[in-house]
Amino acid sequence: MSSTDQSGDSSSDRDVEFYYRPGGRRTEGLKAADIVPLLRERVAYLSGGRDKRGGPILTFPSNTHAERLKYDDLRRLMTYLASVPSDDVREKGFTVILDMRGSTWQNVKPILKAIQECFPGNINIAFIIKPEKFWEKQRTSLGSSKYNFETHMISVDNLVKAVDRCQLTREFDGSLDYDHEQWIKLRLMLEEFIWKALDLLDKLDELSSILTNPDLPADLNEAQKRLEDHNHLKKRVTMAPVEQLGREGQSILTSITGEGCDQAGSGSRLVISGNADFQSAVPQISQLLENLHSTKQHLNQLWTVKRSRLEQCLQLKIFEDDVEKMFNWIYHNRDMFLVNYTEIGMSHQFAVELENEHSQFANSAVNVYVNITRILAMAQRLCDAGHYAQNSIRMQAVRLEREWKSLAAALDDRSTVLSMSVMFHKKAETYLAQVIGWRQACESPNIPTTIEELEDSLQQHQALIESISQAYAEVCGDGKALLDTLQTPVSSGSSNSLTAKADYSEAAGHVLDVVHEVLAHQRHLEQLWHGKKVKLHQRLGLRLFQQDVKQVIDWLDNHGDVFLKKNTSIGRSLQRSRALQKSHEHFESVAKNTITNAEKLLAAADELAQTGECNPKEIYNEAQELEERMSGFLAALARRRSALDMTVSFYSHVHALTCWLEELQNELQSSEIADTVEGAEQLLAQFNQQRETTLDAALNTVGEGENLCEQLRKFYAVTMEHFV
Repeated sequence: MSSTDQSGDSSSDRDVEFYYRPGGRRTEGLKAADIVPLLRERVAYLSGGRDKRGGPILTFPSNTHAERLKYDDLRRLMTYLASVPSDDVREKGFTVILDMRGSTWQNVKPILKAIQECFPGNINIAFIIKPEKFWEKQRTSLGSSKYNFETHMISVDNLVKAVDRCQLTREFDGSLDYDHEQWIKLRLMLEEFIWKALDLLDKLDELSSILTNPDLPADLNEAQKRLEDHNHLKKRVTMAPVEQLGREGQSILTSITGEGCDQAGSGSRLVISGNADFQSAVPQISQLLENLHSTKQHLNQLWTVKRSRLEQCLQLKIFEDDVEKMFNWIYHNRDMFLVNYTEIGMSHQFAVELENEHSQFANSAVNVYVNITRILAMAQRLCDAGHYAQNSIRMQAVRLEREWKSLAAALDDRSTVLSMSVMFHKKAETYLAQVIGWRQACESPNIPTTIEELEDSLQQHQALIESISQAYAEVCGDGKALLDTLQTPVSSGSSNSLTAKADYSEAAGHVLDVVHEVLAHQRHLEQLWHGKKVKLHQRLGLRLFQQDVKQVIDWLDNHGDVFLKKNTSIGRSLQRSRALQKSHEHFESVAKNTITNAEKLLAAADELAQTGECNPKEIYNEAQELEERMSGFLAALARRRSALDMTVSFYSHVHALTCWLEELQNELQSSEIADTVEGAEQLLAQFNQQRETTLDAALNTVGEGENLCEQLRKFYAVTMEHFV
């Protein structure tokens, strides 16, 4: 057998012994077991009969030898027999029957004296069955004894008149069955059962007191021990011999009532079953049986209730222990956290180290948060289950959650600040590390000579400032965001956050110093960049000016002068001259863009010459060449336009004069004459006027022709000279 089994058996034995150890009730009152030898002397007995008043009958059978008993034994016997009937029956007073038949008169007085002195109960009357040779002693007076009860001499025949025959035993010619040995056995069984039942009820009451004790454990270890003891107590409740006593009680009830005897095979009812004293014990036995069963059932209920209470207490202590551990962790780590929580790092490396250190601490806090979440869930389950301490549990849970959220908010705030610090220092140090390269790029004296190279350089130069500006904007943006965070209370934890009133003045001053350093470099770089940008644009302007001048001159060489050189004709008719005039106007519109460009180039020449990046003499030479070429071109263009205009005008006048002469000739050839002198004079005057007009028009037209010829000679001369 294993040690565990042995321990279990030993524990079970102790639980059983609990119910069979001596109890206090065994010494209370006199029991049949205490006077069995006296009872078997059959000095007196209680048959269970009742007188007509309902009082119990105490019988002293014939040939009794009460005088042989010691006084103490007789007193004990009387005391016991007086206690057998129920209280209500005893109050009616006993009827004593002294059967003196077969005895002498000398035996009567000792018995009466013993009853007077030893019987504690109330005696209503004592019937003395007349002894033999009674008439020889008739002169004896019984009244002289002065007993405190009435005595009456009576014969057996008259006894049945005083007491119903059914209440008398057979020795008095009655019908009441009585077996003294059965009576003793049944009394022993009954009293043993009652004692056991009452003693068991006392022990069950002890268990009930334990189970109803409102005191609860003060700590976790005691709660665990109390629950173990309570689980062990279940065995004691289970092992209570209620069923065994129940069987004993039922057996006694069967013996008393006689019910079930025929079915059990006894063949006849027990003689003792008619005993009224035993019959009066039936309700008590039934009540005891009911009390035993109900008490055990109630104990099981109490045990279940107490177990639930102890389990809740254990859950409470586990919860409180876990909560206390979490509080200890929070308070300890909060104090450590507050030591350097305003440090943000003075460099990128230091900030990264602080962030890594904080990240490790935050990760450990996340693991703790898992436990806190479990504890809060446990608290919710306990409250939902109706735990007796749910108010306390809820208050502790709220406090724990509040403390955790305060620390968690501080951790989040610190994570945010350190992350911003790492990013700010990284970008600031990256910016500062590139300042030298950027400055060299802006200060480089190398200026390309070709337009393509200049344009590429300008694009690269613009990309450079965009890159610088982007880096600067990121540093300033991160710096401003970090400063805003450091200079205003963090928002995640509001006023309850541990870092809500953090003093970041030192860190904010450092950030401002870095931002000002970056700002100084940025302004210097922008100044250098702008200087080089001006140089590049000026050089590019020079090259573009030269290119544009060349394009204008090329156009003059390839188009303008060629057109004027090729188109020297003025036309031999009005129609042709007009066509040439329109062609010339179209050419002028084409040349207008080049003329405008040339004007702009000439206007920009002075500006380029004054930049200092270009050779003024070179600019002015090219401008002068352009101006000369354009002047010559514009003069030639104007001369041709003038010649064409004069030609068109001359041909138009010739055509008009010719038409006029034809009309005039037709009119002169007309045979129409005036009919009157006045009419003739009017026609004559009209003719003279037409002649004058015609002569003036002819002279003017001739003059225009001569002037045109003169202009054409000059035009061709100048043109030939210009294109030679």
